[in-house]
Amino acid sequence: MELYYSLIEAFNQHSIKNNLDIVLNLNILSQDNSTAEINNIAYSVQYGDHFIDLREWLPNDNIDMYDSKLIREICIYDDKVVGLPITIDVSVLYSNDVLLKKYGEKIPKTWDELLRISKHIMNEEKKLNNTNLIAYNGLFSDNDSGIISIYEFVNSYRDSNEQSYPEPRSNKTINALKMMKKIKEEIGSVIYNNNNNNNNNNNNNNNNNNNNNNNNNNNNNNNNNNNNKNNNNNNVIYY
Repeated sequence: MELYYSLIEAFNQHSIKNNLDIVLNLNILSQDNSTAEINNIAYSVQYGDHFIDLREWLPNDNIDMYDSKLIREICIYDDKVVGLPITIDVSVLYSNDVLLKKYGEKIPKTWDELLRISKHIMNEEKKLNNTNLIAYNGLFSDNDSGIISIYEFVNSYRDSNEQSYPEPRSNKTINALKMMKKIKEEIGSVIYNNNNNNNNNNNNNNNNNNNNNNNNNNNNNNNNNNNNKNNNNNNVIYY
């Protein structure tokens, strides 16, 4: 937020010095001051009929500044450019370096490896009476964000980053869903299996899940850059 304020202040000073007669003000919409969901990129298709074509309002030079491949894949609805890929978030796999080193395992490079290593560590930890271990938190929540996590999982089955998103009926999508089901059944926790009738246990596990995510700045290893980090909570293997 401070970045926005500094940029606006810099522009306003520039405007004063150059007599532009323009003043920028920052208006922030959030869940605290708005009843509308201001960021729901998963529903472009549902609300697409209400979107305008940005090509009618923006110069082509502005649109051409963005990756044309991304625009074709995620910003087009009914031949209209309804959005621009201004920012891109990348999900990464965090690994519990403490548990991996404890059992002589390395960071997995495939989902098969993740499944095998998780089962190994879970079985060994159960011998130590650690029955609350969460093997993999895939962020498959009950809300709409859980659907996006499924898309990301399927996307991981591409052969390369340059390939397009797998078609729904393709072998890649089928194999991804089979692996997702296998992970759920073989190493899934209560967080994964929400059809448990014990709501209190579900709530406790979800609270633990939130705490683990909030404290993931210690003792974890980033799957992309393998940077070592320190973690005070060793009850999650991967998230």
